[in-house]
Amino acid sequence: MKIKKCKNCGNSLAGEYCAGCGQKDVDLIEFKKLIKDFFDHHLDWDSRLFRTIKYLITSPGYLTTQYWDGKRVSYVPPFKLYLITSLLYYSIYSLLPTSNMNENGLDLKTEIIEKEEKESSVNNISEIIFTNMEKYEKQIELFFFLPLTAIVLMGLNKNVTHLHLSHHFIASLHLSSAFCIMFLIIESLTAYFPNHSSLIDYLHIFHFLYTAISFKHMYNSSYLISSIKTIILFFLTLVMIMILVFVIGFIHTFLQN
Repeated sequence: MKIKKCKNCGNSLAGEYCAGCGQKDVDLIEFKKLIKDFFDHHLDWDSRLFRTIKYLITSPGYLTTQYWDGKRVSYVPPFKLYLITSLLYYSIYSLLPTSNMNENGLDLKTEIIEKEEKESSVNNISEIIFTNMEKYEKQIELFFFLPLTAIVLMGLNKNVTHLHLSHHFIASLHLSSAFCIMFLIIESLTAYFPNHSSLIDYLHIFHFLYTAISFKHMYNSSYLISSIKTIILFFLTLVMIMILVFVIGFIHTFLQN
């Protein structure tokens, strides 16, 4: 009896699917088969994405604990989720309308002119450093927030000995993905309701609440301990990012001169 082999990898077939690569044994690829494969693949991927986003928003910490427990197939991987939410944030943010009025109804152009006049007396080097700090702030947050958060989480939960830096990095990815969605909602509300921006700013409290609830579920701590850890995390990461922003801005200014 002739042993059938997989057309993709050459392994012997013992059923409809190859045990080596998973390809289905099909002699003739029909057009309807191509269409079915396309929709099966993309609808399955979409369902994973929607399921992942749903749990990311409604169940803080759930995706992280699921991934730690090895239940990964049903959800979008943490780093891919972070890339998707980041891309979504920056894409939509670039399309948001900009307003020339602040929350007090004053023309922002007037404020900018007054600000420039006040800053005209500032030392030129200081202005350049400040400009470079603003210029690279987003890039620094993007590349350093994730590892800094993971390091702080590892320090705050060093008593949980079975968790390593990689575990905390996954937690950082899920937190950052959720923050991207929350920031997008807040920025969108601010863009369309500029007269209420002061009230909209209060929505940032959800970052704190989301993180505290996540910590409770991920590290099995009380709400009080989780809240304290959240305050420490926000404070330390903010300080470290500010230092990095200043140092990189200073170095860039020094190299330019």
